[in-house]
Amino acid sequence: LEEIKKQKTEFQPELFLLGIIKGKYSKTDRYIILHITTAARIIYSQHWKQGDIPQEGAVIRKILDCAEMDRLTLELKDREESGYHLVWYIWFNNRKKSNT
Repeated sequence: LEEIKKQKTEFQPELFLLGIIKGKYSKTDRYIILHITTAARIIYSQHWKQGDIPQEGAVIRKILDCAEMDRLTLELKDREESGYHLVWYIWFNNRKKSNT
């Protein structure tokens, strides 16, 4: 998130464990923080018995899955994808830049 927004984000245990976001963040920042930490919690919970730390690629794939589910949810609710693109466009662009 710090790479995307170019601002320092202080991660507290309650953010990762409970999804409680302290501090002043815009609505889109809160949205993307929540989705990224949710994806990370899911992938870590899937690996906790194996005793290893999940690869970065697995976490990124899970974030992409969450982004796709978000798009499909908006589509089912007959909402425009503008909210989806507003939030995830930044993340997708950052991933493309880091892959090149």
